[in-house]
Amino acid sequence: MTDIAASAARRITFVILTKVRISVFGVILMKIRILIAAVILMHIRIYVLVFKTKERDTAV
Repeated sequence: MTDIAASAARRITFVILTKVRISVFGVILMKIRILIAAVILMHIRIYVLVFKTKERDTAV
């Protein structure tokens, strides 16, 4: 009985640990994705601004 209980407890702790690890990994991935998206948006905005100012300069 004790062996079965110990193995069950071990399995439960293992499952919990893996779930926690996956959730932490997912959160980190989300943060990285948000950062990348923000950086890309910033670059697009800067590029658009530069492009517009260049167009204005050439128009004038």
